[in-house]
Amino acid sequence: MALALRFRCVAVLVFLLSSPSALPVVKVKAAALDLFTDKEALLSLKSQVTTDPSNTLFSWNNNSSPCNWTRVSCNQVNQRVVGLDLSGLRLTGSISPNIGNLPFLRSLHLQGNQFTGLIPDQLGALSRLSVLNISFNSINGPIPLNITKCLNLQILDLMQNEISGAIPEELSSLKSLEILKLGGNKHF
Repeated sequence: MALALRFRCVAVLVFLLSSPSALPVVKVKAAALDLFTDKEALLSLKSQVTTDPSNTLFSWNNNSSPCNWTRVSCNQVNQRVVGLDLSGLRLTGSISPNIGNLPFLRSLHLQGNQFTGLIPDQLGALSRLSVLNISFNSINGPIPLNITKCLNLQILDLMQNEISGAIPEELSSLKSLEILKLGGNKHF
């Protein structure tokens, strides 16, 4: 008797798992989830900013789309964040590793601030990134090797920081790289 009951339970379970119509379907708009991911990444970046003298990041909140935020650019077709320009704002803090959760990001301008800490390894996840400018900050540590995963990178400007260590030979694998600025850092 117990064996027959166990067999029926297994048969029902197999039916439920193999029949798409037997399971409830929950549809969520992919674009909404994607924009939500972009929003969370940007809010994480904002949370790492300790000083915003001009209050530029005030518009960055949960109540609006990041496509409406100051200094954020979005692709009009799929509503994804493609550009971030926080240059010259005298921001202090560190660069959140969650910046790597912006897969459509093409340009990242953080120059002319007072960011400290390391360049996040997670920048290597930004395969569409073509411009990375973190010049004139107080970034320290080595250039992360993961940056060589940004195969579309055309401009890499890290000058006038406190970056140390050897220049990674792997940067030569960036075939699209046209401008590389590393001057004004600690000895390489």
